[in-house]
Amino acid sequence: LFLMFLIAGFHIIGFYGYEQKPEEVILSFTPNQGHYVKSQPWHHSQKIVIDNDTECRISLRVVPNFELERKILHDGASVRVIEPQSLKKRIQQELSDALAHY
Repeated sequence: LFLMFLIAGFHIIGFYGYEQKPEEVILSFTPNQGHYVKSQPWHHSQKIVIDNDTECRISLRVVPNFELERKILHDGASVRVIEPQSLKKRIQQELSDALAHY
């Protein structure tokens, strides 16, 4: 069981979601935040897709779990979810819910 968790954990950020299948996650960062993301990768599967004066776009092969959502929300306006649409909608809902508190 531990070995199964270890192998499954290869595709997650954090601890939760090892029972789910990984997906391709594509994130677009501002150039400034992109410098940080390139120097401190979020996951070993991280690949640079676009890196220019307007954006740094990366792809990750991970399970879109709670911890990934928190990392995205932490970067606020410096990051935008491109894919998958289900993750994009969850982040939009979180931001909408947070804005409703103000």
